[in-house]
Amino acid sequence: MRLFRCTTVIAALALSPVSPKAFDYSSQIGIVEFHPGSSACLTIQNASLKAQETVTIIVMDKPQLLETAQIEKKLDKSCSRDPDASAADSFYILHLAQTDSDPKPVSIAIARFAGDVHVNDGLARADLTATGSMHSFRSCTSTEGVHLTVWDGASSRKWHRYFYLGYDVEPDCTEKDYVEER
Repeated sequence: MRLFRCTTVIAALALSPVSPKAFDYSSQIGIVEFHPGSSACLTIQNASLKAQETVTIIVMDKPQLLETAQIEKKLDKSCSRDPDASAADSFYILHLAQTDSDPKPVSIAIARFAGDVHVNDGLARADLTATGSMHSFRSCTSTEGVHLTVWDGASSRKWHRYFYLGYDVEPDCTEKDYVEER
């Protein structure tokens, strides 16, 4: 009789609906800076990532490219060149799956995402929230930095980070890229 109850409880647990954890833009998206060789720095507002976790990187080049990396280790201090990193940021060294000597721009990383990211016509897309709405990834420049953004559809910005470059660049952002919505 005891075995029957245990089996019934296990079967009930297996049949009960489990809602997936909602995607959290602030803790699952971060900035990647590539180092020469096969490593990179991840800056993200998430202190709970573990070694060996896989991260998807959208290389903000033209065309956009995808890379995968594994978290090598969490750092006690910043590995970022951005002096304006937030106190809420955590820093990780990533091991890239591919070794490439070509310089790459500051890019976007997605952590703890089980879905697919696809590149079509040179642009990366992903249904981050599992709602059927495709997200896109953009970067643009202001006078001294890069604005990195994630959009749900064409007009709803869901995530934004500014990366200070420390030198002048030709601005190509529009106000919707960096002005906070009210």
